[in-house]
Amino acid sequence: LRAGRGLADVVTIARFGMLTMLVVETRTAFDVVWWGFAVIAVLLDLVDGAIARRRGGSPEGAVLDMETDQFTVLVLASLVVQHGGGVHVLVLPALRYAFVLAMWAVGAPAHDPKPVNGDNRRGKRICAAVMVALLIALWPGGNTTLRDVTTLIAVLLLAWSFTADARFLVARVRRRAVAG
Repeated sequence: LRAGRGLADVVTIARFGMLTMLVVETRTAFDVVWWGFAVIAVLLDLVDGAIARRRGGSPEGAVLDMETDQFTVLVLASLVVQHGGGVHVLVLPALRYAFVLAMWAVGAPAHDPKPVNGDNRRGKRICAAVMVALLIALWPGGNTTLRDVTTLIAVLLLAWSFTADARFLVARVRRRAVAG
């Protein structure tokens, strides 16, 4: 990627670095300090977005942010399972990869951070819900039932969101095929 030129991209790269530290440093224990570190990494997504809107972002920076969001989901879901959560949580990162492969197979663009007519409000809300669910699931000493129910709801929401994006993109590909 050619990102990394603006302040928003630097914040995104810092978030990526923090997530990498979480993977390396929390293999055996995940306490309140590391949970706070995870919260900061998630909140930095709001910071880089705000900076990009104020200072002007780049298409490369938007893709970097989207892929860092995916990495966030992958890391947090892995940590949930590593520290006793249900393996269903791993469906969360798998959904993005399945979406990308499915869109590639039908010739639809899966790299667009705003796939439905330039609007990503639904995607932002779902992403926020998934991040909150993962943070709830990672709370040290949290309730197992709450963790599993919260993450199951997140899986269902994300599956619904990717399905809606896929339907829109496939319909657009079909319209272009008929017109062309």
